[in-house]
Amino acid sequence: MIALEALLDFLLFGLSYFVPKKNGRYLFGADLGTLFKGNPKYVYLYLLDKDPQIPCWITENKKVSKELSSRNFPVVYKYSLGGFLEILRSEYLFIDFTPRDIFYLGETTFGRFNFIQLTHGTPFKKGGQFAIDEGRGRKFKINLFDINKIISKIKISLVYKVLLNNYKMVLSTSEETQKSSEYLFQNKNVQIIGMPRNDIFFNRELIFNDLSKDLNLKQYDKVILYAPTYRDDYKSVSPLSDEYQLKLDSYLRKSNQILYIKKHPLDSAIVLSDDLSNIRIITHKVDDIQELLVHADILITDYSSVTFDFVMTDRPIIFYPYDYEDYIKNCRGFLYDYFEELPGPFARNEDKLMDLIKTVQEWFSEREYQSKYRSFKNKFNKYHDGKASERCVNYFIARQRGIK
Repeated sequence: MIALEALLDFLLFGLSYFVPKKNGRYLFGADLGTLFKGNPKYVYLYLLDKDPQIPCWITENKKVSKELSSRNFPVVYKYSLGGFLEILRSEYLFIDFTPRDIFYLGETTFGRFNFIQLTHGTPFKKGGQFAIDEGRGRKFKINLFDINKIISKIKISLVYKVLLNNYKMVLSTSEETQKSSEYLFQNKNVQIIGMPRNDIFFNRELIFNDLSKDLNLKQYDKVILYAPTYRDDYKSVSPLSDEYQLKLDSYLRKSNQILYIKKHPLDSAIVLSDDLSNIRIITHKVDDIQELLVHADILITDYSSVTFDFVMTDRPIIFYPYDYEDYIKNCRGFLYDYFEELPGPFARNEDKLMDLIKTVQEWFSEREYQSKYRSFKNKFNKYHDGKASERCVNYFIARQRGIK
């Protein structure tokens, strides 16, 4: 399969210099071509509402392709002649992770293509070029023939010096994140637009799958979401002990609250006891976390960039860095001082986490806390208007018309 994907990308590279582009045709993909989610999804939906002839979604997931087709949304299956031609002919290719969102093997952006990097998170952890600089990042468990060192060199020479530099535009959310993104992506064309996926907080009509109905959320007084990030070292240290799960579940049941856990796809550490009623893992039931965030009354997270999204809702966030020392030693570092930059509050253990859940009304309404919360929100989000998709589209329309 890898050989076939490499061949298809090679053909794209060669043919791109001969096949004419279709002006005003935008192609969108996300999550390595597997799911309908992220910033590309919301720019796609915005364009779909304006002119159905402009956007097209590409995916290698037949279920996604079928669902979009059933709604008469323009979509192509990647491993088809139509998908191949759509990649070649589209004027702009919108992604949020790597070219693999649209391409086949997707290790480069070589060829006559206009890739637009909409990103999949606000830079806070030391990922990408920052991780390379410090020798951090996810590694293979077995370092046979020093494979990790070889992969690192390939990333530096190919990915971070060639691929990222070819992006025609990289999205950012504020002057603060613009600076970080310029270095992270080794690219000077970073535009302050905002996260299109956060438009959903201002416009409920953007809800594609109504989780309120699917999960029967209205029966609960409060919906709490626990959304941790992944660990590079693959350690299986559970953040919630079995004893604590039972105690928390009892409290949630009595107070008519529900705790949903949306694990990172690479996370295998969280395992729940069988006899819980009000704590549930829904990782595989929810493709797009924004459609869950819009219903969450409280967010619990650790080092995830979901913080920068959820702060737009002006709702409580509890930070649970239970493995902070291990994380900064063996996983990612941070671009900022974790405990100084984030608004808090912080729970370093299970007892404190329980206390913060129970007293959320008290600490969240404190004037000093509210001031820090707003400062954090404003520093990392220039716009609070739900018009990021509109700004993104207008940027390219302006370019086409020669407007600056």
